Amino acid sequence: MFDMTTVALAAIRKADSYSDPEVKALEARLQLLLARDAGSSVEKMEHTNRALQMIQQAVTTAPDNIEIHRERLLIHTHLPSFFADSTVIQADRNFLKSKGVFQ
Repeated sequence: MFDMTTVALAAIRKADSYSDPEVKALEARLQLLLARDAGSSVEKMEHTNRALQMIQQAVTTAPDNIEIHRERLLIHTHLPSFFADSTVIQADRNFLKSKGVFQ
């Protein structure tokens, strides 16, 4: 099945900027869309775990990037509670506050 999420992921993976941490953060978001639409619980967990690994890798690669921290915060705040990490949520909120993104 080729839906728009699958097509977007394929395009990202072929792009010259594929190794860019912001592109990896976008890929993580697309993985979560695949998780949302997956037919089985196993598939949902696989896509979600892959997304969490990708976003963490992006933050590790570019620890001062505001957009990546914002993306990780959005990802973690929209996950079911058993996936979300409250320490990551708080760390990203604090980081974004320190950069003037939040009041």
